[in-house]
Amino acid sequence: MAHVFLAKTPKAILKSYSPVDQGTVAWAISVLEDDATREANKIDLALVEDGMKIWAFTPGSVWLGFVELPDGSVVVIHLSVLSRFRATQGRQ
Repeated sequence: MAHVFLAKTPKAILKSYSPVDQGTVAWAISVLEDDATREANKIDLALVEDGMKIWAFTPGSVWLGFVELPDGSVVVIHLSVLSRFRATQGRQ
């Protein structure tokens, strides 16, 4: 199991979320901690920031952008939650 940290910006974003969305993010982070699940579900964004490869992980309604550090820990550097109120196609 990896130790997952939130970078400064995602921490600030998370504080602005509702308690329900904060719980959703906490659940997503707990899923991200599992090495096998993370490895099987991470998305290669073909993106590098500050020399680190950026991966995406999208369990449920949460989008996490993260880097894997050499010590085995994971740092979430991007965070968003899809709106529960988005319009669905075909509905008027």
